[in-house]
Amino acid sequence: MAERPPQPGLPPQGALAHRGLGLRETAEPGAAGLHLTAMAVRSCVNLRAEATPEIRTILTQNAGCGLPVQPLDAAKRGTITTLWLGPDEWLIVAGGHGGGNGNGFCERLEAAFRGHFVTVTDISDAYTILRLAGPAAAEVLAKGCSLDTHTRVFPPGKVARSLLAQAEVILHRLKPDAFEIYVARSYADYLWRWLEDAGAEYGVAVVAAAG
Repeated sequence: MAERPPQPGLPPQGALAHRGLGLRETAEPGAAGLHLTAMAVRSCVNLRAEATPEIRTILTQNAGCGLPVQPLDAAKRGTITTLWLGPDEWLIVAGGHGGGNGNGFCERLEAAFRGHFVTVTDISDAYTILRLAGPAAAEVLAKGCSLDTHTRVFPPGKVARSLLAQAEVILHRLKPDAFEIYVARSYADYLWRWLEDAGAEYGVAVVAAAG
């Protein structure tokens, strides 16, 4: 059955809402080696452009966050994060929901870049964001991802596209023991179940999102 669109005035519903994770959430994961969090829906904007000084300035002025130009880099300021996806492609992520009747984040960027050879696309509803943390986070990732996540190779702040359990993901390392995983909404339930199964030997805690 097709998903019904959010009703006006109601907050957007995540792809894992049917799992009732709120009933399992805890602020104290205890001895669990793997901490899983289904993050709130965020505004996600795909930006395709040449990273000229002018384009970078426009983004900084209108989003408050810079445009990383080195491969695998990310930039963050306040609630805005920009993830490098390729030489001419970035994912700009903001708190709140940017699609439909959201906060208009994508529309503001579209207006700012009007007249420039830039593509700005609202893909807020395309992704589910999962946070994977805890002392066993890297070990669990290694079960289904060929990316070398040793901190010497993939330190905090780095981002990469990869496969995790055969699902295409964007992996952003926040801390040595914490990652955010961007996965297509249609694969969110599958990947959540895979992560719980892969982490079972370490103990899994469903942790409430901070803030």
